[in-house]
Amino acid sequence: MKPTALIIGAHSAIAQAFIAQWQARYDLVTVSRQPAVWTGGVHHQVPDYTVESLSTVAETLQGKAIERVVCCVGTLHDARHFPEKKLAQLEPEQLHHYFHINTVIPALVLRCIVPVLQPTQEGVLAFLSAQIGSIGDNRLGGWYGYRASKAALNMLIKTASIELHRTHKKLAIVALHPGTTESPLSEPFQPRIPAERLYTPATTAARLTQVLDGLNPSDSGQLLHWDGSTLPW
Repeated sequence: MKPTALIIGAHSAIAQAFIAQWQARYDLVTVSRQPAVWTGGVHHQVPDYTVESLSTVAETLQGKAIERVVCCVGTLHDARHFPEKKLAQLEPEQLHHYFHINTVIPALVLRCIVPVLQPTQEGVLAFLSAQIGSIGDNRLGGWYGYRASKAALNMLIKTASIELHRTHKKLAIVALHPGTTESPLSEPFQPRIPAERLYTPATTAARLTQVLDGLNPSDSGQLLHWDGSTLPW
């Protein structure tokens, strides 16, 4: 029997690349707000990311050997929101939007999924974050809400790693910087990105898979670059 991998935010470009690459390796459970657009026996669920709906997802995982949990939920821009460059552009509604999607939903994923993991469970919980969320690495400024919401996500991961070290000693929980990937999220900014620094979703998923495969519990609580190196908080 294959181990289980849970992919949340499954309609993102990177998540779909994970799905394509992991179907032969894992019993895949995918989660997003939209119906599945992939085939191959993947178990897809459509919650609204409330505690109640995520708890329902978690119930379906009871008793499974969950080796990977990857949360790809995140936002940078949409029709109403674009990264703020100046303090004068800060608006409460936009800040709430960034924090709800980039920080609150991943936090609720942790709250609901961890209880179904056995205390002796081996595996990795990974959350797509961003180097731009590193406080120590911030040299350019701007993008207030996105930076702050990803920095808050990083703190959640670090804090959860301390609790999980007590309760699930064989798990690692990490934040991952995937690099700039060809996707709707990066599309408005791609003309300014050198071709050698813009990666296909398949390349990004393969690199992150390699990082995940090399992790052990001592790596828990880190912000990791796609090449496996540790980034400053």
